[in-house]
Amino acid sequence: MQRTILIVDDEEIIRNVLKRKLEQSTDYKVHTAGDGVPALELFKDHNIDLVISDLMMSEMNGIELLRNLKAIKPGIPVIIITGYGTLDDAIEAIHLGAEDFIKKPFDINDVIETIEKTFRKLAEEADQREIIKYIEDENIRLAIPSDFEFLNTVINYVFSHLRARWLVNDENLHDVKVCMYEALTNAFEHGNLGIPGDEKSRLLETSQQAWRDFLMERMQDPVNREKQIEVNLQISETRMSLRVRDQGTGFDFDNHFKDVEPELLFRSSGRGLLLIRSLMDEMWFEDGGRALVMVKQRSGIAE
Repeated sequence: MQRTILIVDDEEIIRNVLKRKLEQSTDYKVHTAGDGVPALELFKDHNIDLVISDLMMSEMNGIELLRNLKAIKPGIPVIIITGYGTLDDAIEAIHLGAEDFIKKPFDINDVIETIEKTFRKLAEEADQREIIKYIEDENIRLAIPSDFEFLNTVINYVFSHLRARWLVNDENLHDVKVCMYEALTNAFEHGNLGIPGDEKSRLLETSQQAWRDFLMERMQDPVNREKQIEVNLQISETRMSLRVRDQGTGFDFDNHFKDVEPELLFRSSGRGLLLIRSLMDEMWFEDGGRALVMVKQRSGIAE
């Protein structure tokens, strides 16, 4: 089935380039709008599967558009594109349900990969939703291999279990899902595979393919293939805690936090800890930095 994407940006050249490249490289059908107001009309008139929106627009900005889209269709995935914006804007967008960020200037291959990653996550979550609600155990322990193919599956399994057992509003759940993704990605890339953040940034600046080739090479290293990521989820009536432990060498987390800047949120590498610290109620490290524990208090009971 052909998917339909809505692109919202007040720069005509950005809209046209994205539309042309996406339609040339994929089988997506693409609609465009120059501002949030006409975008909402298009959204109401067409069956849109995903929205890509600029953050800064004159008549209705990306935050307002995101809020309106979620009111109409809570499950609609929205990807934010920004060349400006503040940390508060970004955190608010995540609270409202934004799936990801793309920073201008962007590579079209990165945009396509972000779209496809979003659709994969939604499909895996839908497959698990009907079964997970029958699981009664509220403690989950997993030991997964160092393979990026497992990450989204594990995230969606844990997330679906939490949503079925812990009825809270979508904003709280989305915060947890974003943080799970960042924690597992950090454990995989920087923990078990031992990839420095600056090395990841350098490879991504070269090309998405260069980064993927490098990941595959590190994954195939016999030492790394034996490593696992341990995930422990505990849910009570009032809180959830998630512990993610890798088998890397650990890191000096006290000094690391001295260097965390809001600009990291818009980079491909280094944003994970900033997001987790901003979105979760508590966060701390154990075992010399190999284990990350994050806690979310239950609030906002779903109606």
